[in-house]
Amino acid sequence: MKNGKLFKVLILMALLISCSNQDIENIDTGDLPTSGSYSWSFKIVLSEQKSTHTFFSDRIDYKMEGSIYSTKYSMKKISYEKDKGKWIGKDEKGNIYVMFFKNKTENYVTIYKHKCKKGGLEEAKNFEKPSADTTADHGWNIYTLNGNSTNEEKLNISGEFSNGKNKIYISDGHIKIGEKNFGKLSFHSGERRWVGILSG
Repeated sequence: MKNGKLFKVLILMALLISCSNQDIENIDTGDLPTSGSYSWSFKIVLSEQKSTHTFFSDRIDYKMEGSIYSTKYSMKKISYEKDKGKWIGKDEKGNIYVMFFKNKTENYVTIYKHKCKKGGLEEAKNFEKPSADTTADHGWNIYTLNGNSTNEEKLNISGEFSNGKNKIYISDGHIKIGEKNFGKLSFHSGERRWVGILSG
């Protein structure tokens, strides 16, 4: 009797997984409206990192280069929803990724990328397009078509600010808090993270 119940449970699980995979495949609506390699360069402290996505009709190849961290892998296309700009793929190790694309021009595309660490395909299927100001997963980042110059990320606010007790001066190149000056090491717009070092 117990074996019979276990058998029924296993069949039910198999059906659920099959339906989930089929639902994912059924949302495929075509190929990405882009091809070629797009890169985004950023700094971690004093080291430059370069993130590159190369687009094909059936996959996206990814490569990260830099002295802090390097990796590369290929993600095979599972689905793409053109109206949402949402792409789902799987790498050689079985990891599921969901990517969103917006603001596509001749030389640029803005990308958000999320690795589905817990829920796999189901997590990817239910993952909604992030807000424009999110900092999760490194936020949205502008990738440049290879062969075109990449603009350095710059802090887009400046001036002197006060809360009534303390003053802070902000610019892209340095920040002054009280009598302490900090020189810029890096700025990551996707995470809205500015890193500096105390000047002598």
